[in-house]
This record gives sequence, C-alpha cells and structure tokens, in this order.
Amino acid sequence: MSVHYPTRPILPVEVLDCIAQKLPPGNILGFIRANTHLHAVGVRALYRDIPELPAARIVACLKTLATCPAYAILVRSLFINWTGCQVVGNLLRLLRRALAQLRNLQELTVDLCMADSKLSGAWIYSSIGLCLRRFSTSALCDAPLSRFLETQHHLEELTLRGSEYLGLYRGAQRMEPFALSPFALPRLHCFRTVSVRSPLLAQVLKDRPVVSVTLSLMPGDGFTSLDALTLSCGPVERLTIMSMDCINPVDTLLEIATRLPRLQMLHLVVLLAQFDHQILSECTCALSHFSELQHITVVSGTGGALSDEHDIATCWHKCCPTLNTIILPKGQVWYQQDNKWICDTT
Repeated sequence: MSVHYPTRPILPVEVLDCIAQKLPPGNILGFIRANTHLHAVGVRALYRDIPELPAARIVACLKTLATCPAYAILVRSLFINWTGCQVVGNLLRLLRRALAQLRNLQELTVDLCMADSKLSGAWIYSSIGLCLRRFSTSALCDAPLSRFLETQHHLEELTLRGSEYLGLYRGAQRMEPFALSPFALPRLHCFRTVSVRSPLLAQVLKDRPVVSVTLSLMPGDGFTSLDALTLSCGPVERLTIMSMDCINPVDTLLEIATRLPRLQMLHLVVLLAQFDHQILSECTCALSHFSELQHITVVSGTGGALSDEHDIATCWHKCCPTLNTIILPKGQVWYQQDNKWICDTT
C-alpha cells in the first residue's frame, strides 16, 4: 500500500517560521533539508539574524551574501567580531561588497582589533545604501564615519567603540575630525560609547531625543562629560557610567543629580575602586537629590557583607523612596517585599 504525503505543510507558514526561529543552530540544517517547503522557511530563519561566527565561517558567509542576492535580502542583523585578528584590505572590501547587497539590514555590529580601530575604516559603510536602526562600530571616530551617520535617518541605537580622532596625518593629507550636522540622526534614542571625550559626546547628544546613554569618564576630564547629558532633548532617563579611575561615588552621584535630577535608572561601574560600608553610607544623602530614580547599580572591585548591603539598601530607600531595585558591589539584586528589603541568594 502506497503512502501519500501532503504536497503542502499541514502547519501554517507562520507557525513553521516560529519553530525554525527556536531551533538550535546545530538543528537548523536538518530542518532545511527535510523538504522543499521547510527549506524555504529554514533558509529565512538561517539568514535573518547572523550571529558572531568563527573567522573562516563568517568569511564564507560574506562570500555567499556578496554573490547571492536572494539570500542577502533575508538578512536583518549581522554581527562581525574580528577583535582577535588584524584584517587585510581584501577582507574589508569583501565585507563592503556583502553589505551592499543587504537591502533589508536593520542591525549591524562590526568590531575590529585595537590596531585596526585606530585607522579610518568608515569607507566600508559609505555609499552602499544601508538604512540601519541599530549600529555598533569600533571604527575611528572621524569625518568619514560622521558622513555615514548623516545618511542614517532611521538610526535609533548607536554604539561607538573606536578611538577618537587625534589630529593624525595620512601621508601629507590631514584627516578631518568627526562632525555631525544638527539635522543628523533625528530618531536616535540610545547612545553608547567607550572612549570618546566630552566634545564628541556633546555633538551626538545635542538636540536629539536620546534617553539612554552609556559613557566612560576619561582620565583628566573630570565630570565635563556629564555636561553633555543636559544637551539631549530626551531628557536622559537611563545612564550607565564606567570609570577606570578611583572616583568618589558621593561626588559622582551629586554631579549626576545636579544635571539629571529626574533620572530613572543609573548604573555606576568603577572596577578599580573599593566601595566599603562607610563609602556607600555616605552616598545616602546624595540620592535624596533624585526625584524619580527607580533602579540603581553601584559596582566596584570589592564590597562588604550581605548584611551590610541590607542596611545600605534600607537607608538608600529612606532617602530616595522611588527606588525599586538596588544592586550593590556583591552583585545581589535587592528589592522590596512586605516593606522589607530582601535579595535572592539562590
């Protein structure tokens, strides 16, 4: 007796698409090879979001995308991590050819090694028709990068991991500095940076609806970077500050509160410092200057005992009643339950 298989899938395509999205990477190929119907669904899932891959695999993937428009049009996000190797020009040109085919790309991350990040690399992205919503790059923050950003009218999240232009020369030609026009990035609401200083930070934030910022306090700058936060028309509601110096958390909180009294979420990471019970207790009065702060994280190299952190959380909430969650140097999340501050230690 012959068996008749259905010519069409029993499940709707939308359900199959959800199933394909949930499959582990190792099982997606079996899904694709099952039959022609599942092949089409599986290929869409395979190429929609391309994660970080080993160097050999990402090179093969870029070659496919550069030569197969039918696959390239499926890509929505692409993550490139070449921080562990120094790339050659041919590889960057391959990346550019592949990006030129990604007409529906919405999210792009390209991280290069430290040596490559000190060179102007934004030519990879220019004049290839990208229309991004999220963009992260370690390219040098110079004029070519700012000119590319001028074309990204739908960009909502921007991460600049590269070093800032320092007046370098390429041969006899002087490189131009990073400069954004007032009309660039009209939809930007999230900005993250690693090593840029306050002038560039001010350029990006000024008169843009940025509500979430991540920045580093650079040695020698003091708190000048915080002045740029007031230039956003957001205003800024979520702030993450990283510092490699042993800054005073009390002074830092006061400086932030002076500029952003209506801040809702604050993360302060100072890895080289040691915030003991006394230092954290001294932060209590500074928190009273925040009127809408709901979540705060204060992380340092070392911290005190959990019992000390319970006392700190209780005191902080008394001075800042809007607080809902508190994370202290031990890394435990403190929250209120039945009018008591507790943490989950499991």
